Amino acid sequence: MTVMPIEDASLEELVERSRQGDLEAFSGIVRRLHGEVRGFLAMMAVTPDWIDDVAQEVFIEVYRGLARFEADRSLLKWVRGVARNVVRRHGERQSRESRLRQDAVSQWLRRRQEEKAVESDETGSPLEALRKCLDRLPEHLRRVLKLQVAEGMTSSAIAKIMERSADAVRMALMRARGLLQECVQSQVRP
Repeated sequence: MTVMPIEDASLEELVERSRQGDLEAFSGIVRRLHGEVRGFLAMMAVTPDWIDDVAQEVFIEVYRGLARFEADRSLLKWVRGVARNVVRRHGERQSRESRLRQDAVSQWLRRRQEEKAVESDETGSPLEALRKCLDRLPEHLRRVLKLQVAEGMTSSAIAKIMERSADAVRMALMRARGLLQECVQSQVRP
């Protein structure tokens, strides 16, 4: 029996050959669907920096799951379903990592502030300066900071409460931190 070249084989034939362990056939599937998957990931708002990594993860999952693929279904639709699941897991992982980084930074800042307050119990302490600077922030920036730091809310959750976009909330947080840093540095004696 003659094996059809990868370029001439249908997707169905490539799936069957891939199920039998033919990596070259699976490579043919990847080449044919790679552009579709990348476009789908972009539509699902995967950031451009992550599209290649997520697409690779999608095809790894497709390869692992080929035995579950029903041949009477559309391969592209099935791959898109796999991509949705991979994007969801990727988003959860990114969110978890972001929270962990924020928690670590917040804990470090609290420790530093407590250490500085103990070292310098005078009115010129960094903690006292921070309190004064927080009072000087515009109300909306104080509120955004409070929701994120004290309440532990994400920028998306804050955006819903404040009826703003998540990007606007992130910009407000960045602005608030910058203003606080400048203010504290100008207040604390070297």
